[in-house]
Amino acid sequence: MAESGLSAERVQRNLMLMRAAARGDVDECKALLKPSGDGEWDGSADVWYAEDDDVGWDALHYAADGGHVRVVSLLLRHGALWNTVDNLGYTAAEVAWTRNHSKCYSEIFEHGVRQTFLADLLLRKSGVANRIDPQEEDTAHIEESENGTEVIIVPGTNNEVQASNQAFLASRLKFFRDERGGWRCLDQDDNMVMAEWENDIMRHSAAALCEGQPEGFSVLNVGFGLGIVDEFFQKYKPGRHVIIEPHPDAIAFMKQNGWDKREGVEIFEGTWEHFMLDYERAATLGSFDAIYFDTYSQEYEDLRKFFDVLPNFLNGPDSRFSFFHGLAATNQFLYDVYTRVSELDLREIGFDTTWSIVYPEVHPDTWNGVKRSYWTLDAYYLPIARMQI
Repeated sequence: MAESGLSAERVQRNLMLMRAAARGDVDECKALLKPSGDGEWDGSADVWYAEDDDVGWDALHYAADGGHVRVVSLLLRHGALWNTVDNLGYTAAEVAWTRNHSKCYSEIFEHGVRQTFLADLLLRKSGVANRIDPQEEDTAHIEESENGTEVIIVPGTNNEVQASNQAFLASRLKFFRDERGGWRCLDQDDNMVMAEWENDIMRHSAAALCEGQPEGFSVLNVGFGLGIVDEFFQKYKPGRHVIIEPHPDAIAFMKQNGWDKREGVEIFEGTWEHFMLDYERAATLGSFDAIYFDTYSQEYEDLRKFFDVLPNFLNGPDSRFSFFHGLAATNQFLYDVYTRVSELDLREIGFDTTWSIVYPEVHPDTWNGVKRSYWTLDAYYLPIARMQI
């Protein structure tokens, strides 16, 4: 048996698939992917198999590297993992991009969008939530819902509180100024919740939401953090400025800075789910001309749930919505996928989304003392969604 646990014959067939993919030999790839037996192994090559070397490419990486779009399409149809990374952290799509193979990149990108959109849809229809236990290690497993749908569940992240909203809300936050005098907020694991490198993003977001609004307009911000976007909202003199914030330390920081005494500002202490998913509490919240969403320790599934209730809290077709788009923001390809998926999800509930680009200035020492960065890209895609008329 080989180190992978596969028989030598099976490994050899997998290596033959990689070589055929690298050559762009579609017919050979089809032959290697075709079952030829009925035993424990059916004789077909494993499309997911990656070489056990320094690079760790699979057949999809090799096809993308050679610009062989027909082979890329074939491998994806046979279940190639569109978002798997090699040992250097690159997806096949990124390999294609660096080689200027735009058709291969687009093929993998569109497949990724379809798969992500479909997985989200199946998850919602199956009734299986993405249950995360912060005490578990990073091992994926498959759970079966009541109707038989299989959903991949990935538990917590090395016991860090960012993997569980409940654990995060029960933990302590640290607010302090960095070496350059800018405010930052870290969780108990030294992961960054927010810092002033986001100023450019928040300024542009506030402008896109507030410019041209009627006098005395209303705005809702879900997730205070350091209050950066709220400071920019205040420059536009909203008549009603509502902030939903669940973390006790963030609420304390907010009040220390006098937000509870500002004219027109209302603070709702609790999660957005507490106020927006309950009919009576939602009535006290009211509706708004502009809404911004930026929470911590929540995943895309949570943002998608927020999309569903969004129409109930906007005043009408002229109202605007935006969110902090930090989805997969350490990988350009996955960031592009989530950009498209979020646009499709908003369209599904009746919103048109436009995007503008912001180039935030991120100082080299921004991530000093931080366990891991949550942003490594050059361009930020800023969404503005409006109800379709």
